[in-house]
Parts: sequence; C-alpha cells; structure tokens
Amino acid sequence: MSYRELHVQLSESLIWSTALQQSGRCNALSKLNHGTPAIFLPMTMRRKSWQYTKEKRLVSRSFRSIRGDASSRRRQANGNLPTDHKMGLNWDLYRSIPLLADTIKPKTKKVYEKALVAFYSCVETRGLCSSSVDRALVEYIQAMHDDDCSPGSCQSAVNTLAALVHTMPHLRPRLPWSRTALKGWGKKLSPRSALPLTKRLVLALVGTLDLMHKRGAAVCLALSWAGYLRAAEALGLRRSDVALSGDPRLGDVSGVAVGVLIKEAKTGPSQFVAIRDPAARHLLESFIQSTAPGWGSAKLFGLTYSKYLDVLKKAVANLGLKHFNITTLSARIGGALYDYLQGHSFGTIAITGRWASAQSVQRYLTNGRALLMTLKFSADQERRIARAVNLAEVLIMASARSVNMTPPKCKGIRCSSK
Repeated sequence: MSYRELHVQLSESLIWSTALQQSGRCNALSKLNHGTPAIFLPMTMRRKSWQYTKEKRLVSRSFRSIRGDASSRRRQANGNLPTDHKMGLNWDLYRSIPLLADTIKPKTKKVYEKALVAFYSCVETRGLCSSSVDRALVEYIQAMHDDDCSPGSCQSAVNTLAALVHTMPHLRPRLPWSRTALKGWGKKLSPRSALPLTKRLVLALVGTLDLMHKRGAAVCLALSWAGYLRAAEALGLRRSDVALSGDPRLGDVSGVAVGVLIKEAKTGPSQFVAIRDPAARHLLESFIQSTAPGWGSAKLFGLTYSKYLDVLKKAVANLGLKHFNITTLSARIGGALYDYLQGHSFGTIAITGRWASAQSVQRYLTNGRALLMTLKFSADQERRIARAVNLAEVLIMASARSVNMTPPKCKGIRCSSK
C-alpha cells in the first residue's frame, strides 16, 4: 500500500470515527472503514509520508471533501426535505401498519392528509425552499397568512405543522422558525373566547329550540350544560350509553339518577358522567321515552355537529343575541362556572368536566367570570329571553309529568318549575 492510499484511508477513518462518536453510534477510532484497526502509524513512517507536498495537499483535500459529505448528511438528518420523499408513501405506511394508524383518529388522519397535500403542492408550484423543512414550512405559513389571515387559515397552518411532525417524528425539535411564525400569527389574531351560558340563557335557548321544533337540540344543550359535556361527546351518545334511574349499571349510589357513558372523549376513552340536575334529567328521560325507548345503535339525538351548530346559531339570532360569541362550548363552560359559583369544589368540577389539566379549568373559570361582566341586554332582548324562559319551564314540567316524577320546587335549569 502506498503512502498516498494509506493517508487517504487514515483520514477517512479518523473523520468517520469522530462523526460516529458525535452521533453516539460507536466509540471514536473503533475501526477503519475496511475493518482495519484504527491505530496511529509508526513515527518513522509518518515522517517519511509527510515529506511529500503533493501527498499533504491530497490528504487535506480529502479531509475537506469528507468533512463536506459528513456535514451534508448531518444537515439532511437535521430536517432537510428528502428528495425522494413522497407524501403518499408515509400514509401508505400508516394504513398498512395498524399500530401506527391507531395513534390518530380517522378524522384527524383526513385533516393531516389534506394539510400535507396542500403543503407539498405549494412547495412545487410556488418554488419554496426544498432543502429544509423548516425553511419551506415558514415560507408556506407566511404565504398562507398573506392570502388569508383569518383564524381558520391559522388553524390550517397549525394542522400542517402537526401533520409533518406526526409523519416525521424526528422533526419535532427542529422546526423553530415555523413555531415562531405560528406564535406571531396567533398574537395578531384578536382573542375571542366563548361566552359561558348562565342558567337563564340556557333556559331561553332550550325554550327557543323547542319552539323551533328542535327538541333533540334542546335536550342536547341542557345535557351539555348539566354534565359539562363537549358537543362531540353529547352528539355521539347512543341509547345504550345512557343509564336512567333504576338501572343496575348505576350501582347503589345515592344522588345519581342518570349516568352517561362517553366511549370516546378528547382526554381518553370510557369516561362516566353523572347527571344530577333534575331539569336535565326530566328532559332527557322524556326525550328517550318518546323517541328512543329501545336499545338501538343509532345516535340518540340524530344530529351532526354542523346541523347542531346551525340550529344553535338560529336560536341565538331569534333571541337577538347574535353579537355575543355563543358557541357549542358555551354550555360546557357555563355549567362548570355555575357550579363553581354555587360553592362546588374545584376538584369536583375538574373531575366532572374531565379536563386534562387544572390550568384549563382555572382558565375557563376566571375568563368565564370576566366575560359575564360584559353581559348587557336591551329591553327587547330581555322580553325575548323572558318569553323563552317561560316556554322552557312549561316544557320541563311537562317532561317531569310524562316520566311520573315530582317537579322540582325551585326555578332554574338546575331546579326548575314551580
């Protein structure tokens, strides 16, 4: 072996051993590329070898080329867009391996797939930076902001980042520019929290929905308020998920007249909610007896989220409260805030609402009380609300009679009718 070949082999082995040591894959100077132990040459051989200037230049040139190859590999490992990457290959992997597909819900998978298709098509059509995922994504976020800076467009950008992290987990800590851009976009949006529903507003909406012949939506709203249910949880209930009074599945627990099983919730599967509010129990039991007395597998209320939101917005408009931000989340926040003001403990509210963290409960309660300070109704709005409340009280009394129950003595959604 000539000195030139020996120096080139030694330089390659030293650089690759150092690179492997930095990456944690093996110890430095473990072995040469061809299996030769990485040892230093004898002093005499090294002195003779470095006498030739051409060999020195060649070795330094080989050092630079190998160092450049190693740095390019590190850049690709740190978040470059792979040139042979096809979005469909990742999704084929998720579809073919059930364990990977089970980590996200089918609806979330469709959202991620739509976001990735839009991102990669924009990279190709607009000529975004294709050497770095972070650079391409931050340019894509800026382009989306320039086209449409609405909250919906911001959510689409968030979905794109989440989809990339989900399909390529090694990118999670390597997207600083994109996360900073999304943070800046979020600060430009004016925050508008959902208005919590007081018991009077719940009664007014229940009466208005019943007047619109939307009994299912009215019962769903009352149930969501009494049990702090999310809209998707309430709309996904089936008859078999509800245990009425006297059902052996409730056990020997006093004060629990109706129990609700939530099979799939945001914070985990198989969650139980006890409905102790008399008015909500009357409405629910009467609705089940009249529409779904059996144990069918169909949805209890027969509503999709879009239809439920649409009829709720119409009821809000009929009351003249369209300028208030009343959404499907308002019932959940309003029920928790009402119980908190009635003296229920923070822990009881957190367990009933099944929040993942105490910080979320605290934010809902503190922001909810602040938003209630902004409530101010005109004379016309007061008349509409009072009329709708009377209709709701009549409905609750009729529901109580239909299920052979004694109507509660005090007013309100928690304990309504005379």
